[in-house]
Amino acid sequence: MSGVARRTMSFKSWTPPNIGTGSAASAPAAATRAHPDMEQAAYARGFADGQRDGATTADARLVAARRAVEGTAKALAEARAGLTAEIEETVTVVALAIAQRLVARELRADPTAIAELVRRTIAALPPSAPPTVRIHPEDLAALDNAEPSAADSSRSVDVEWIADASVERGGYVVETPQRVLEARLTAVFRDLYERLRDA
Repeated sequence: MSGVARRTMSFKSWTPPNIGTGSAASAPAAATRAHPDMEQAAYARGFADGQRDGATTADARLVAARRAVEGTAKALAEARAGLTAEIEETVTVVALAIAQRLVARELRADPTAIAELVRRTIAALPPSAPPTVRIHPEDLAALDNAEPSAADSSRSVDVEWIADASVERGGYVVETPQRVLEARLTAVFRDLYERLRDA
């Protein structure tokens, strides 16, 4: 081959260094081994951060639990107060109903007691024209059938007695030109109930 110069080159084969081994990879480990206080300081910092985060979470949970307990206690106290008031009212109503029945029974058993109550009511009124007393027909009949001495002493001759079926047994209504006084047992005990309730 004429005129062509040939040049021969030789190449060396190159092998890349191993990164996983050698001085570069062992540098952090060597640094850590060289500074054991840094490792302990990092551990202590991480431990302290974990404790702080755990304490914050625990505090938040305790606050939420305390609020829930306080809310439950308040709700129970309110429910108890409401229940107590309801029980008191029920007991009052039952007691007054029993008292009303007992009074009505006593007045039916002794008709002169009604006349005596009427006499006291009239005596408490200012002097005026003779009053009219409306009373249940059965109570008036029982009063008429009572012993003469009891009837005479408890019934005034100046009182006009009228049988009125709208007046319940044991009750009466006294009417004068100036006023009307109702002593119906239901009204009397209702008034008593309202006074007890509002007291």
